[in-house]
Amino acid sequence: MSKFSEQIFFTNFPNCGNILIGFFVSYKILVSQLKCFPNKEEKNKLLSIIKSMTIVGINGNLVFVQVDVSNGLPYFEIVGLPDTIVREAKERVRIAIKNSSYDFFSKRIVVNMAPANIKKIGALFDLPIAIGILSSIGIIRNKDFNDYVIIGELSLDGKIKKVREALAICIELKKQGINNIIIPKENENEVKFVNGIDIYIASNLKEVVEFFNREKELKKVKILDYNKFIND
Repeated sequence: MSKFSEQIFFTNFPNCGNILIGFFVSYKILVSQLKCFPNKEEKNKLLSIIKSMTIVGINGNLVFVQVDVSNGLPYFEIVGLPDTIVREAKERVRIAIKNSSYDFFSKRIVVNMAPANIKKIGALFDLPIAIGILSSIGIIRNKDFNDYVIIGELSLDGKIKKVREALAICIELKKQGINNIIIPKENENEVKFVNGIDIYIASNLKEVVEFFNREKELKKVKILDYNKFIND
């Protein structure tokens, strides 16, 4: 097209240039988004499943905290019949991760707490949700979670706070034949008489991350003999 023809074209269609620029920009964005879609192998790496537990009445029910992280507009949703406190975990977890010196880029995060027909109550799910997110974004490299149940409330500075269900959950795990649990350090004294399982304690989020990355060990609760304690 000659310069004269271009002048005539853009004179008669003054908005055409803006339309072409807009089309080009939209095309570039679309291509970049398509490149971000993970393949099947990569998608599996972005899904983490962490075991936790909830107490309903006198029964303990295992909860599988499924965390999926994908590219897209920032989004964070928790589904699976969570109560208000569990829903509020979104802000506690996000800020606790940031204040624990981990990069937490804007992602699309969906947390499903299975089974969906059991009410999830309390802040004890903060820690398993955070561990699932950090695993899905690659901060935790060794995804050896199957043998552990994790409970704990997170404060905004990344410290793990006491939960009231710790003793009941430890007793229930022993009944169900589950051997390992990670709990807040503040719950240590009340579980010292629960034998038959390994109870690990952690003071903050970073300690748990380093444990699963096999960088540091978590302290185990020293179990006391109840009969000997009574006789003494």
